[in-house]
Amino acid sequence: MPSHFSKKVTVQNAAEYRYSWVDMLKRHPSAGVKELRSTERGDAIYAWLYRNDKSWLMSNRPKRKVNSQSHYAVNYRDWDAKNVAHLESVYEVMANVRNRPRLTRTRIIKELPRSNSVEKHLPDLPATSQWLTDHEESVEDFQLHRLRIAYEQMKSNDLEVKRWRLLRTAAIRIELVTPKIEAEIRRLEQS
Repeated sequence: MPSHFSKKVTVQNAAEYRYSWVDMLKRHPSAGVKELRSTERGDAIYAWLYRNDKSWLMSNRPKRKVNSQSHYAVNYRDWDAKNVAHLESVYEVMANVRNRPRLTRTRIIKELPRSNSVEKHLPDLPATSQWLTDHEESVEDFQLHRLRIAYEQMKSNDLEVKRWRLLRTAAIRIELVTPKIEAEIRRLEQS
């Protein structure tokens, strides 16, 4: 028995507490320290050993259990289906907001619960990934949206619909005008 005990702590006391601790370990072989401390007298025995015989206690603790399983198994099919249902329910509202940002993949994902996890697990969520591919807005599509908004503003302000005015109001630079945008401008000017 080590001689590091204080005068109040006798070798006999230490032996009794050690015996009690070892007995608890035998009676509860799969228990951790927390569980052992919650048993009858477990907390008192642990506290006494911790204060008076710490090095022995530390070398006679239950082995730490390593949990090799994650907290829960992810059901990717269910998560995938819920994501698509949620996106379907919010997309129309998002798309019809007048002065909205471009609906990029990242912007749409932000509407989902657990959006950070969705971005990390997109390869495991094929339906979500496909939905995003089908609905994300290209720069050209966003410019077409802005052209339509510019057209509505001109009509509501009784302004003549002109190409230059559409481009300025929609904030589209001339060098970015594609054939599709040009066709939309012509259609809006004639309506």
